[in-house]
Amino acid sequence: MLDYAASLGTRAAAEAWRAPAGPVHLNFAFREPLLPEPDALPPAPAAVPESHVAPEPLPPPRRAIERLAKAARSLRRGLLVCGPDDNGPGFARAIARLSEVTGFPVLADPLSQIRYGHDSSAAILGAYDAFLRAPSVAERCGPELVIQLGAALTSKSYHAYAARHPGAMHVLVDPAGAWRSPSRRAREVIAADPEETVLALAHALEGSADPLPSWREEMVLLDLEARGILAKHVARTAASIEEGALFPLLLGALPENGVLYVGNSMPIRDLDLFAPDFSRPIRVLANRGVNGIDGVVSSALGASAASDAPLLLVTGDLSFHHDLNALHMARGERVAATIVVVNNDGGGIFSFLPAARHAAFERYFGTPHGLGFADIASMYGVGYSRPDTREELAQRVAASLRSRATEVIEVRTRREGNRAWHQAVWDDLAQSLGRTIG
Repeated sequence: MLDYAASLGTRAAAEAWRAPAGPVHLNFAFREPLLPEPDALPPAPAAVPESHVAPEPLPPPRRAIERLAKAARSLRRGLLVCGPDDNGPGFARAIARLSEVTGFPVLADPLSQIRYGHDSSAAILGAYDAFLRAPSVAERCGPELVIQLGAALTSKSYHAYAARHPGAMHVLVDPAGAWRSPSRRAREVIAADPEETVLALAHALEGSADPLPSWREEMVLLDLEARGILAKHVARTAASIEEGALFPLLLGALPENGVLYVGNSMPIRDLDLFAPDFSRPIRVLANRGVNGIDGVVSSALGASAASDAPLLLVTGDLSFHHDLNALHMARGERVAATIVVVNNDGGGIFSFLPAARHAAFERYFGTPHGLGFADIASMYGVGYSRPDTREELAQRVAASLRSRATEVIEVRTRREGNRAWHQAVWDDLAQSLGRTIG
């Protein structure tokens, strides 16, 4: 049995390290008696020094780089699409270099780790979710080649835009060779390390690529104009708290290299749309998957235990409600998070869907709960506050992050007002950018 356990442990470690690196789940079937007698246990082995050697990156196949370089030379209207991933600063530098060589703009998801804190001279675009909402922009600015690194983008407007141009060549780069293309547009996957692939492609194209300046310049100008429109609407909120205007405010309270954990449904979408850039480098994490609102608080508190950086969690009321018992982790010595709960009394994202027209919408989709979270915070022994203005919210979040103690900060909003505010922003984007492109 000891040999069996040693073999299983070795395999688990090997699986956890190889691409895609991550957790391994083990099931242990215990026999009765569930625990052996203390004197029957073998002596503990001598301590083995921990190994901090990272796995070797998987180099891209030479022929795959040659094919992709050939495509990039002829298909000059290209996009470098960086989706959710745990990229480091080396990747950000590599993708900026490839963008410069090819003239391809970079669409950077907030979870790509390269949208925030990058060199402002690089064509890393964060407002594409905004400018692609203008039908005339999405129609005219069609790509010929899309190189996707990481998972699929969060942005729904990007996926609608990509669907308008089915003739574009889509290539994925994934170290595990995974076909992370939910829309099934990809035709090739390069199973290699993204940073190594980007560097190899930039090297192959150096001096032989023929960038199309007008393509990159037009996308950069659209990004700048979209940022201006978004900033105008955020500025108009003044003292009131609007959900879409939260992230530009909250990012300002997060210190350099801090961790932002984002809940699904509206929070990740509002971050994507309303926070296209931020000067300080930060790490952005989220649970993206089928059951996106489950375990958000647990995951964020776990991330805080694994990092020395201050952590800010922004989540919706239903996600928070689903994972309330995770607050018991806040009693641990290494766990501390500032938790901003956006409470609009239900499932706010459903108000944006056609289901909102149905008579039974509130009961089955809106799902109002009527809960406040002060008593819950008290029960778990964590701090609580409920600011009423943007200024109070900014001050409270900044103080909480400095104190490094877990605190629940509840923000009350209205679902109907939130939908109307977003719609006004979308309409302005479509009309203003439509005039620009026309």
